[in-house]
Amino acid sequence: MAKTKEEKNEYTKEWRIRNRDIYLKRRRLLYQKNIDKYREKSKERSRAYYYEVHSKRRKENPEFWSQVERARAKNKKEKKNLHLKELREKLGGKCSICGYCEHVEILQFHHHGKNKYKNVSEIPNYEKRENEAKKCILLCPNCHAIETLKERNAKNQKMDLQIYIETNSLEL
Repeated sequence: MAKTKEEKNEYTKEWRIRNRDIYLKRRRLLYQKNIDKYREKSKERSRAYYYEVHSKRRKENPEFWSQVERARAKNKKEKKNLHLKELREKLGGKCSICGYCEHVEILQFHHHGKNKYKNVSEIPNYEKRENEAKKCILLCPNCHAIETLKERNAKNQKMDLQIYIETNSLEL
């Protein structure tokens, strides 16, 4: 009773049609047991398909896709600059020291303290950027340079004092 491959496939199709409820129930149970594996396989298939389709499109018309990428980058930069402007306005829209407020775009975020994660303008995520901006004060470029210089001088003096104490305590 050796059946050919076609006969086995035909029998399987007929069985699935006759016993549809049982077949679907078994598939659901199997899926629930191995849900992570199925999801991972699905991601891999979709990535492979996306890469296959888009790589062909990119090869067919490279000039168009380079324009698309430039437009996307420009749009992303504009959104980021708009968000940074909104953050500056939320923080008062003026320099915390001298009160400069003519061009909000040039105001800079100054971290006061040691809780700096990253420069606010370098953070790509909106929420993280907002959280980091809350730790800052707004300063115009001149006041920001002066404050940074003061902090560096204070830090250098502190380090000089610490070195002086360490060297003199060794001699005693």
